[in-house]
Amino acid sequence: KRRSESVEMRDKDNEHSAGSDTEKRELKCPECDHRSRTVDGWEKHLRSKHSTTPALAGCLLRCDCGHESYSRVHSKKCYISNFTLIRKG
Repeated sequence: KRRSESVEMRDKDNEHSAGSDTEKRELKCPECDHRSRTVDGWEKHLRSKHSTTPALAGCLLRCDCGHESYSRVHSKKCYISNFTLIRKG
């Protein structure tokens, strides 16, 4: 797989908490306890289970390169593609 297809993520709320490395790399749904290890899976869950988008849920993805976005489009262009979930609002 290309790097952009296996995107690493961190949930800012979990970044400094106790727990396994796996938990620290998962994105938590802002509406329920669902967790995903991929931006695609996380975004699909928001849309299908909660009928919302990252922007409407107030969730921003910040890449290690500094780019911030409400969608996963950046992951297809950036060779770093390592995201941290930032909750806005």
